[in-house]
Amino acid sequence: MAIKISGPYKGFFITVEATPALALARPVRETNPAFAATAYIYRHAPSGDGRGMRFDANHGRRFASISDAFLFGEAFAQERIDEIDA
Repeated sequence: MAIKISGPYKGFFITVEATPALALARPVRETNPAFAATAYIYRHAPSGDGRGMRFDANHGRRFASISDAFLFGEAFAQERIDEIDA
């Protein structure tokens, strides 16, 4: 698992977890794992206390790399923040 913390974005902080997604794994002939993205949104600096809002950012998608999962997860979280902030 890899974690990226970013923010503030409109006063919120974002944490994105990229984890190998076994259920989304590619065929055996391919050696690179697929990754899933989970986004957490915090109104305060992330402290790891589990009080953030959790969103499954991939909805069945798989990402070829950790950086792809981070990019999508962060964009997904920013869209949710825009909805909250509206």
